[in-house]
Amino acid sequence: KNIEELRTREQEFVDSRPAAEADHSPGRIVAWSMIALGVGMACLIPINPGDRIIILIFALVLAAIGAVMLWLTRPTHPKKNL
Repeated sequence: KNIEELRTREQEFVDSRPAAEADHSPGRIVAWSMIALGVGMACLIPINPGDRIIILIFALVLAAIGAVMLWLTRPTHPKKNL
């Protein structure tokens, strides 16, 4: 009987807590870093004219990965003004 009461109280406590939200800051930092790496690679294009296409492709892929990560880590709801 005591175990059932404890389980009931625990379930009530869990149900009464607000849902926790994950912090998206680390993901956004990595996303902006990927975009910066893509821009940095694009700056290498004038230095190495023989491999411009390959460098451009990798730069675009890095920037695209960063952009997708930014999109995935966007806030899902507007912040409430208290």
